[in-house]
Amino acid sequence: MTGNTSVRGLWFLVPVVLLWASTPLLVSEVSKGLSIWEANALISGFSTLTLALAVTAFGRWPALRALRGGQLAALLGLGAGANFPYTALYYLAFALAPEAAGEANIINYLWPLWVLLLSVPLLKEPLTWNKVLGMLIAFAGVYLLVSGGNWIRFRTENLLAYASAASGAVFWGLFSVLSKRQGEREPLTALFLYLGASSSASRSWLWPWPAPEPSVSPRPPAAPGLWWRP
Repeated sequence: MTGNTSVRGLWFLVPVVLLWASTPLLVSEVSKGLSIWEANALISGFSTLTLALAVTAFGRWPALRALRGGQLAALLGLGAGANFPYTALYYLAFALAPEAAGEANIINYLWPLWVLLLSVPLLKEPLTWNKVLGMLIAFAGVYLLVSGGNWIRFRTENLLAYASAASGAVFWGLFSVLSKRQGEREPLTALFLYLGASSSASRSWLWPWPAPEPSVSPRPPAAPGLWWRP
């Protein structure tokens, strides 16, 4: 990698960091008015459309057509089987505890630790003492966050939201490791397939939840952000 390429890559990190930093706020707002399936389908569908335009603008469709059946199935399987559960669990965490969105987001950032752990059996990478020490420190920091800074007493009021965020981290770690295991792929077309499969999976979850029959009797509003919203 040349120096110019390295510097250019670092500049791309700036918008990436800004987008990641704004994600908790945006997801919190979206979760107030939509179910997790609706939010997932809307966001991943919009992202798929945006990527389709980018693939067209940069002339990447030949790379998509060059994929063999097994390669295409693997990319779509990763999108539906790893990226979709990650986003669904991430949105669910925010819907269950919108007041603890910051804590849920930090817990979700355990995914780099799962990348390290899953890389050992799946990529045959060594697990060094430095990695183990770093993971223990990170897990201890998250525990202190969830427990309110108390090593002994554990807060349970937002436990389901925290568990959802932590489970999402496992899926994202799995997605990252399996993506690396597949080898080099053209990034735009790979993202297009990942998010397209995730969007399709989200929409498939919407079908079993029909809209309720209209009623003249008043009823309390359903809790937003969970399964579906009347």
